[in-house]
Amino acid sequence: MLTSFIIPCFNAQRTLKRAIQSALTDRNNDIEVIVIDDASTNRLHFSTLQANDTRVRIHYQTRNAGPSVCRNIGIEAAKGEWIVILDADDWIAPSRLEKLLTVAEHANLDVIADNQWVVNQHGQKIRKRFENVSRFGVASDDGCIHLGLERILQNPGVGILQPIIRRKALLENGIRYRPEFKYGEDYRFIYDLVRSGAKLGFVDEPLYYAELVEGSLTSKRVPMYSGMIDVLNSIKEDLSREGERNLHQHVDQAIKNCKRTLAYGAVVDPLKRKQYLQAFKAMLEYPQFWTQLPGRLASLIHRR
Repeated sequence: MLTSFIIPCFNAQRTLKRAIQSALTDRNNDIEVIVIDDASTNRLHFSTLQANDTRVRIHYQTRNAGPSVCRNIGIEAAKGEWIVILDADDWIAPSRLEKLLTVAEHANLDVIADNQWVVNQHGQKIRKRFENVSRFGVASDDGCIHLGLERILQNPGVGILQPIIRRKALLENGIRYRPEFKYGEDYRFIYDLVRSGAKLGFVDEPLYYAELVEGSLTSKRVPMYSGMIDVLNSIKEDLSREGERNLHQHVDQAIKNCKRTLAYGAVVDPLKRKQYLQAFKAMLEYPQFWTQLPGRLASLIHRR
């Protein structure tokens, strides 16, 4: 059974080889690796990567278009029964594909994902991505937690999952990443899949290693949460059109939580960079920050 890895990348010379090698050393040898270069400024290393293994294919973008466009190109090029999303900064355990696909086939899933180790640039483990998975539900006898639409709406954090998707579920329902969203596009993608009827399962075993890189998209807290609010509002509009107003409460709560985190980050992030004037302006712009201050004061003092 052929499985397709999709790796979008932009100027990822330091980590791309590691990501590709982790895919190639997976216990399932029947794989292809599709790298989509998003108009990197240095492409000299790509020829070596491709020449070392014929299972690696590289698609070159002539202009930078963002990860959503790159992943969609990979989906169109993929030939495997299953599609694995892997970021160029990250890598996977050798047993990941075998373990997750065994569970997925047994539970008749269309999408499966696992917990993650968040690591630093030296590969040292910092923490598990999801410390408390009880909010997702309880694991079934098939070894995974089944996440339906309501659970997805209650837990926007599932957007950070790196899914393995049955290609048939994408093709039959026309599901793709939405390039109009720079942030939160992963969550919208998972939401669209589940909304279309795809069955999603989560395994609480960290077999995916996500590198936390300063300056990466997910390190930019304020624009990330601002973008996530845009995604949630788009979902709310869709639910209204489809007559699903009973689900609005979950989206409204998620938007509220995002606004709180955005306000906190708008003040604290410049404080960390000693940009005190910017932090002061953010305090005035985001009054929600003051309602959080009593509960977060100890943390702020410690970080200063």
